[in-house]
Amino acid sequence: MSTPEIPSPLLPDFGHIGAYEEWAMKYWIHPPGSLEAQLHARAKLDEETDELIQAILNGNPEDVISEDGDVLWSAAASASNAGITITEVLTSAFPIYFNAERPIDTQTVDYVALTMLDGISIKDVQDYLTGSERVLGKAAKQWFNLKETVNIPHTTFADVLISLKRIDAANALLTLTLLTSYIAQQYGQKGLKAVMEANYKKIEQRVQTGSTVTKQPRRMVTPR
Repeated sequence: MSTPEIPSPLLPDFGHIGAYEEWAMKYWIHPPGSLEAQLHARAKLDEETDELIQAILNGNPEDVISEDGDVLWSAAASASNAGITITEVLTSAFPIYFNAERPIDTQTVDYVALTMLDGISIKDVQDYLTGSERVLGKAAKQWFNLKETVNIPHTTFADVLISLKRIDAANALLTLTLLTSYIAQQYGQKGLKAVMEANYKKIEQRVQTGSTVTKQPRRMVTPR
């Protein structure tokens, strides 16, 4: 008597950003809001950014989509330690396109990304990626370390500075989100939805086979 196959989980509707964010949180190796989570996410984002740049330079669309998803995953995880989501930064930056009361569709994100970034060079893409991941990692760390004062009215320069660090992190997450969409279209020959689906399939396969979902990064980043 054969053993019945375990059915694969149904693919969420990654036509919407919210579905991806809700799913991704299930498998982050550390729950957001801890020092371990902040350090791990920052190091992973640094590592995955390097791998995405190499995939672009190698010119393999399948590898680009795979590494693109790893960057998006790591960016969302890093930003979560400052209480920031992709949904939040998109609705704040582009209220004409995105409304918090409606799901944010990835097709519109693709349109905005291509409109804003169309024509930039591979060198520009590399610079934006590395610059944004460094800002996100540093700003999220600084905000995390001092976040207990964030909800207090701004009465000192330090209070204002802490809030500005959260804004820096939000802007960096916005840039990385638009970049992953643009890279998927220009170098992966697909869109952001395909990036999220590929990321989902990779992680879920690891879960089903008992592999580590998110491995420890090769190195921990040093403060910048």
